[in-house]
Parts: sequence; C-alpha cells; structure tokens
Amino acid sequence: MIRDAYGQLEAVTYVRVGPVWTDSVAIAGEAQTLAMRHRTRETGLIVPAELPSESRAMWQRHGRCEDVLAELFELPDP
Repeated sequence: MIRDAYGQLEAVTYVRVGPVWTDSVAIAGEAQTLAMRHRTRETGLIVPAELPSESRAMWQRHGRCEDVLAELFELPDP
C-alpha cells in the first residue's frame, strides 16, 4: 500500500512473479489502474522497487480497473 503524507491510502500495488513473467499492478482508483508484464529475470526475484521501466514492458495497459485486470488475466502463459 502506498500512503500520502497524511496516511491516506493513495494506491495499492501487487506483483506476481512467475517462472517466465512478472506481472505488476498499481490501483489508484476505479479509473486509474496500471498493469505491466515483464520477463522474469533468472538471477533472482524482482521486488516492486526493482521493476524495469515501462519502456521495457512486454505488455502494458492503463485505464479502468475492471478492464485492465480482465485483459491481464486473459494473457497467455507460456
């Protein structure tokens, strides 16, 4: 969870690390969700602070939470 200076919740982040793909999701509101898929590094686990930049994402979507998550969950697993 990410909180502002007053302790109010600003966003919730999730990371799912798999053997091939690492998926990350940041939800800041119903209409503000960002999801990305990166290739998992073989050298170790990726923590949220170490996620590669958006420009290196294999897949990326921004928009309404339900739309973004639906599309993420429909991505094929290798």
